Amino acid sequence: MSYNNTEGEEDYDPLLVEHKSDAVPSPPQPLPQAQPMSQFIDIEQYKVPPVPPHLIRPPPHNHVVTVRQPMPNYLAQTSQSSSSDYYLNFAVILTVLCFFCGTFLVLLCTIPAMVFASQAKDEELRGDMEAAQRSRCLSLAFSGGAIVFGCGVVIFVLLYTVHVITF
Repeated sequence: MSYNNTEGEEDYDPLLVEHKSDAVPSPPQPLPQAQPMSQFIDIEQYKVPPVPPHLIRPPPHNHVVTVRQPMPNYLAQTSQSSSSDYYLNFAVILTVLCFFCGTFLVLLCTIPAMVFASQAKDEELRGDMEAAQRSRCLSLAFSGGAIVFGCGVVIFVLLYTVHVITF
């Protein structure tokens, strides 16, 4: 008989002595009883001796135990520019100068400069350094634009008044 199962043959396992249909499983054999460890080891020599009561100190009653959760450590990010360099003071000074010089059109540049400077401060406090740097640059750009625009208005007014007076 071959070990391969063909159509006319029954299942045959060469390791079994009996055929599968005739095999009856035998009941499981009981496991041998475990011997207690005290039979092999002297347990008395490993016992901890009791502490005498006169050596036990009572807990202190005047101490307060405070339990706290550990606080996570945060690393502060440092930026390349100083933390007070928002150009807000610069924008405020330009705004005051435009009132004294009478160039009220410069407010179109100084007010956005103050807004972007305050945004830069808020974004740096939130930790968004890229947005803070962008707002800081916009504030400086609007302040520079206010200087150029203000100087242009002053020069135009001076040239106009000189032209009107001379002619």
